[in-house]
Amino acid sequence: TPPRLTLFNGQCAFVKVTQNAAYVADFTPAGENFNPVIKVIESGFFFQCKTQASNDGRLITLTANPQLIKLLDFSKEKWPGSPANRNDLIVQKPNLDESRLSATITMPNDQTAVYMLHRTVSRATTQPIPEGPVIVLLHATIVKEHESASAATKRAT
Repeated sequence: TPPRLTLFNGQCAFVKVTQNAAYVADFTPAGENFNPVIKVIESGFFFQCKTQASNDGRLITLTANPQLIKLLDFSKEKWPGSPANRNDLIVQKPNLDESRLSATITMPNDQTAVYMLHRTVSRATTQPIPEGPVIVLLHATIVKEHESASAATKRAT
């Protein structure tokens, strides 16, 4: 069953299914030592949307921002602030495969929209990059107030 998100008319909501990965992003001097600065990269599926139903209930306006971010690997580089005699201060740079879209459409009630996400890859990586687009399907239905507490239901796959 695909994820389902139920909203009130005009409400904004999101779904997030992610993983975190910590990495050494920088160093701060501490006397003669250097302390690593740890950052966290979040990868996975993010989906934010807003709905607006027309007064007559025939149309639904969807503002959707789906994102799929995959952490491919980390590149290791010498820290730019390293003293000349220190080759052991290594930072990591995340390499990402990102698919994103930001779009607003108006469609008839109880219909499905197909979104194709734009893909970008950050930095060089040794990992193979899969070919082809990332597709998101959204189905929107206006639910009567007496049937449910929501004005619109969406399903993202």
